[in-house]
Amino acid sequence: MKKNFKFSALVAMALMAGFSSCSNENEPTEISKETKSVTLKLDLSSPTTYADEASATGTTATLSNGYVYFVKTGGAIDRVVAMSLSPAPGEADINTIATAGHTETGVDGAVQTIYVVGNVPASLNATLSAATTLSAVETAVLAIADQATVANVTLQGQSGLSVSPTATNVYTATVTIKPVVSRFEIAQIEYDNSTAASLVDPITGFSVEGIFVNNTYRAMQFDGTVSSLLYNGPTAAANFTAANYGSLADLGLPLGSSSVSSLTKVPNTTPGVWAYQFFPVDATAANPSPDALPELVIKLDNFTSTGGTITGTQWITIAQFKDASTGLVIDKFDANNIYKIANIKFDNSNLSATPSTTTKDITVYVTVQAWDTVNVDPVL
Repeated sequence: MKKNFKFSALVAMALMAGFSSCSNENEPTEISKETKSVTLKLDLSSPTTYADEASATGTTATLSNGYVYFVKTGGAIDRVVAMSLSPAPGEADINTIATAGHTETGVDGAVQTIYVVGNVPASLNATLSAATTLSAVETAVLAIADQATVANVTLQGQSGLSVSPTATNVYTATVTIKPVVSRFEIAQIEYDNSTAASLVDPITGFSVEGIFVNNTYRAMQFDGTVSSLLYNGPTAAANFTAANYGSLADLGLPLGSSSVSSLTKVPNTTPGVWAYQFFPVDATAANPSPDALPELVIKLDNFTSTGGTITGTQWITIAQFKDASTGLVIDKFDANNIYKIANIKFDNSNLSATPSTTTKDITVYVTVQAWDTVNVDPVL
């Protein structure tokens, strides 16, 4: 008996829609154990963007390659279907799947879950194409260096099969695939000359030389396990370099434009943001092994001030973030979330001669929205 299976990969990456982690949907219901013919179909008719135009300048999420896994009860994989925009022999064409569909015959009757990964780094193709268990896929290790381009971040999702309400022995599964990373977006950096600390020697000008995502992880398994912590502290200012941070930093002089005022710096690209993908982390009590939380370290220089006492390189460290809508401290950064910082506003008391300090931190309020975006407000 032939059975049709429709597969819909919804690339749910719009910032305003919800950058949340994948979940099992459509629990198996009375799935036949006999051999199946399975038709895969990708619904890519409505491409979405990772961010709004004011942040990611309308970058469109593109599914360029990936793997579809037919997983049996117990986690064994019946087969792996590779998909690509330029398919090699034996691979499925993403464009064809999106229109006419792709049919697999002789699928084991024990298959009850469809697991999908998209935009796979080349370094993982050998591992993921040969996986024989779901565990082998979930423990494959991603590198943050491969997540630098927002339009091509790695995606994942899974779903169970459900019986079609319109036909006997026809099964469906809708799989939503979403980004595996989180994202910071910073709109501007501003000096606050209205506080008592600033009135001692008001700053009249400065430049932004670097922005770094510190205390974050360089590797993550598909199951969310993070490793290879990247941290440099107060005695390691020389380590804040492009070679050490790669896509987790911006460097350059001047890094920002003074188009707003001499005391407000914004990205040189307008509209635009300083943006960084990073791996999601969980430092809540519910996590048996709490992860380290990321911090932002900002390098400033070329100061001018009324009294001339502020000279040389100064650093700002943001080690705590609060949700702008609730005021609560963020102790978990989720995949598929954009953490938006509208303004990092600092005064003289927030400056330090060393990076990653613990005594002059700025608390930033963040707005979380869905790719999900999280808006963040810095509190000094």
